Amino acid sequence: GFDQDIYVAVIKIFNIWTKKLGYCSKTLNITFGELCSTMKITKKGRNFRDIEFSLVKFDNTSFATGKTIYVRTGNRIDQYYNKESCFIFRVKIERKESTYTDKNTGEKKTYIKKLVATITLDDWLRNNIENGYTTDIDTEYYFNVIKGGRTKCLYRILNLIRYESPVFVPYSKLIAGLSIISKEMFHLKEDIKRAAEPLIKSEFLTKIDFGESN
Repeated sequence: GFDQDIYVAVIKIFNIWTKKLGYCSKTLNITFGELCSTMKITKKGRNFRDIEFSLVKFDNTSFATGKTIYVRTGNRIDQYYNKESCFIFRVKIERKESTYTDKNTGEKKTYIKKLVATITLDDWLRNNIENGYTTDIDTEYYFNVIKGGRTKCLYRILNLIRYESPVFVPYSKLIAGLSIISKEMFHLKEDIKRAAEPLIKSEFLTKIDFGESN
């Protein structure tokens, strides 16, 4: 959905700056216009409202980690992130306003000239971006070519293991990742096929086969 698209765009921007700086900054100021450009959507009020709503949700989200987050340290040793509670990123939104005079009434009015999100990554995510332990998604392909939330979800799953061929993915992972509610195997396969069709058509995938069970 839109929240996942926001996440992809934010991580892409952090990855770009990491390559420029040689390290991953913990905090970046990102304009709503830059997010729109990355996501290939128009810079208009409704999209700005959707972006703000999504960013606020990320800012309000924390989760217990347990053994769910894997990090890569500077010496390339993988380990679980040992922290009771984590977040993805925190957000502060600044509205830069300007004024103009209404030609008809002479009344001075204000309008929002620019919306800027100050985004601060949690340490585990900053660490993984800096050490190349996150997937740098091709946003040109992701936002220009792929249509449909389920297809985007499948792309993100496969993109993590794109250097393996063939790729074997358990049905359970696809069911969870693609939010499939079908319980019968026939319908499950049809849902996966529909999600995969655009990826095959655009030659990200060559084909998809199904085993009896996995």
